[in-house]
Amino acid sequence: KAHKEGKPEAIKFEYRLIPLVDTERWIRVRGRVVSRDAKGAPLRLVGTLADVTSQKQNEEALLLAEQRRSLALEAAQAGTWEWDLRTNENIWSDELWPIYGLERHSCQPSYDAWAKIIHPGDRAQTEQVVNNAVQQGTSFRVEWRVNPTGNEEPRWLMARGRPVRDENGHIFRYLGIVIDVTERKLNE
Repeated sequence: KAHKEGKPEAIKFEYRLIPLVDTERWIRVRGRVVSRDAKGAPLRLVGTLADVTSQKQNEEALLLAEQRRSLALEAAQAGTWEWDLRTNENIWSDELWPIYGLERHSCQPSYDAWAKIIHPGDRAQTEQVVNNAVQQGTSFRVEWRVNPTGNEEPRWLMARGRPVRDENGHIFRYLGIVIDVTERKLNE
């Protein structure tokens, strides 16, 4: 790394130790050059070494769990959502966008963006179910048609949502899932 006069050069990296016996370990190195010779070559370094094996194992387990979750949602033609009632912020999983008939990240996830994808014939009733659940602090289940795009027939979606409470018992968020149930509806 380039050295700038007057600024210590940061040293940051991680590496794996693979011993002949025992188990693999991950080591994190952090340090800096504190003195240089007349030509600018490092003379003295200070820093730390830390065993971060458990953190690396947790990161790998989390990544694997996320991959499994994503695979399960894709297989089920489902996506997840979160709605923060305090800020009105919405979070949609990557799998939810195509279910809604939208390009990924083509709009800001929001209650209004969700309401716009609902078929006009189902919008009032669907919003009423959700709003009643929020007012009563209960879970909900609702089915609605998605506005068709192009020449396709409307698709049917089913959403389930449940409230999340803070430490004082106040509902501050809803978590939910949306599943494409078009095939089931056509069979009915």
